[in-house]
Amino acid sequence: MTKEPEKSEPEKSDLDEALLSVWRQALHEHKKRVTLADDSYPVQHTAKHKLAQIDFDVAGQRIRGLEQNPATASRWAELARKGARSCNS
Repeated sequence: MTKEPEKSEPEKSDLDEALLSVWRQALHEHKKRVTLADDSYPVQHTAKHKLAQIDFDVAGQRIRGLEQNPATASRWAELARKGARSCNS
């Protein structure tokens, strides 16, 4: 019986790579348009809190990226700030 080689890092999916790219371009680099593959999408801002919002396509699915309001004081926001990945954290 042979063992399959272990992977040091999980492979990133197209969605993971797209989300990271959109985040980096919109929130870190403050671009007015984000580029994914051959397409570009405008960075819009919500009316009330001026949070960044980007609608983009990945693998045939429409995705909306929305910046989290840093002033939100809810339990869920606190968990997110601590890096929780599920509600059981």
